[in-house]
Amino acid sequence: MQTKITFRGMDHSEAIERYARTKMEKLHKFFKKENPGSVFITMTLDSHRTKHYFMAEIKVKTAQYDLLAKKEGADLYPMIDQTVHTMEKEIARSKEKHVSQKKHGGVPPLKEEAE
Repeated sequence: MQTKITFRGMDHSEAIERYARTKMEKLHKFFKKENPGSVFITMTLDSHRTKHYFMAEIKVKTAQYDLLAKKEGADLYPMIDQTVHTMEKEIARSKEKHVSQKKHGGVPPLKEEAE
């Protein structure tokens, strides 16, 4: 699994990078069965210089998935937490959809309509 953290509009901070990597470890559990070389997780941390807000963005790229989660706010650490949480939900939803499609022959299951 390849993990990369990019800082834009702000200086590199070892403390922030350590915190982000710790939080991103939660995403690795979803890809235990994948080939480690085929999973790319990229986090971009951006600071807006004049408006005093931060943006955290995570991209997950695998052979089956191409997912993006992005959050903006006034404090960087909660933005990292929220972005990782959002990405966890996106991955779980995508994996569930993928499993469901495999189980039903490539066609998503029909919902029962109330009569």
